[in-house]
Amino acid sequence: MSLLFRYLIKNNTKILLLTLTIGIGVYILTDLFERLDNFIEAHTSTKIILTYFIYKTPFAIAQILPFIFLISTVIQLCIMAKKKELIALQAGGISFTRIASIIIIASLFWGTIQFIFSEYIGTACGRKSLQIWQEYVHNQHKSKTILKDIWFTDKNWIVSINTLKPDDTGSGFSAYLLDKNGLTIEKIIWALSFSIHNNEWILKKVAVSEPALYSQEMLQELTLTFNQSSETLKFIQNNNAPQQLSFWELRETIHKLERSGSNVELLKTSWHTKLSYSFSLVVMALLATTIVAWKNNIYIAIAFSLLYTFIYNALNTIGISLGNKGIISPIIGAWIANLVIMSVTIWKLFFITPIKNFLLKIHSAN
Repeated sequence: MSLLFRYLIKNNTKILLLTLTIGIGVYILTDLFERLDNFIEAHTSTKIILTYFIYKTPFAIAQILPFIFLISTVIQLCIMAKKKELIALQAGGISFTRIASIIIIASLFWGTIQFIFSEYIGTACGRKSLQIWQEYVHNQHKSKTILKDIWFTDKNWIVSINTLKPDDTGSGFSAYLLDKNGLTIEKIIWALSFSIHNNEWILKKVAVSEPALYSQEMLQELTLTFNQSSETLKFIQNNNAPQQLSFWELRETIHKLERSGSNVELLKTSWHTKLSYSFSLVVMALLATTIVAWKNNIYIAIAFSLLYTFIYNALNTIGISLGNKGIISPIIGAWIANLVIMSVTIWKLFFITPIKNFLLKIHSAN
């Protein structure tokens, strides 16, 4: 481990932790002012409010870390430029691309930290903060929620449910079995009530009709097997954000829903986004070194950092939206912002800047 490596990593860590502390404070204060009226109306105690924001902090870290890394790296390199350290390094034969390489190594470390906070600590704490928000502020207890008007498809079945209770029982079951072409209804099943045990649906007081045969049969009980479980239905109907699921939980949910024939474009996009957002720290490392290589004035560099942050968020939002709707592939939608920004920075940092420096050397020699 070289002296230069230790020096850059040490300074980067110091500035990043200071900037991160400020960023977390701003994030929490902004969130507090947005939710203050809700807390007051619900007569929420100070202890509950503090607990809510303590649980919210890991999520905040995971959200702002890429942009905090960008700002802190820009500040670090601009300070080095002001102290003539970058010029001294280049005079000693150390290229700016080598400095960029060390910054990229640091970004890989912080990208791993971001992934851990997002998928392990952040996910668990995020569920706790959401539970506090729903139960103490909105007075909505998940265990008491009754779901209504549920529709889903399972292979050739189209199923409708009037109500689904927390104990996995419900009423108003209707199922339509289509032929292989999906054009004709072969069988219709109605049930007054039902219960779910894993993937087995036990129907009570059942009527089975076959339109082609003009027949109808009445049964006291009938068991059907679907790939849909009650947990899957509750996840979809409660409109839980995919961000509340960890990377591994989301992958498992996607596999379950795919087997049942459900549309999983939104979940797939969210799954790829979790990876791409952690990798965005590498993109921010490239972006920071590119900005400072072009203009090392700290005020101009930070201004351009904020501009590129806005552009990145805009591209990311558009890509995710298109991926969710199935207009483009989920993987492209999740990674498009990284690909665009990274392509520009690599082109500028590793091709344009070396050529520019080479031409300047020739000009100064003449």
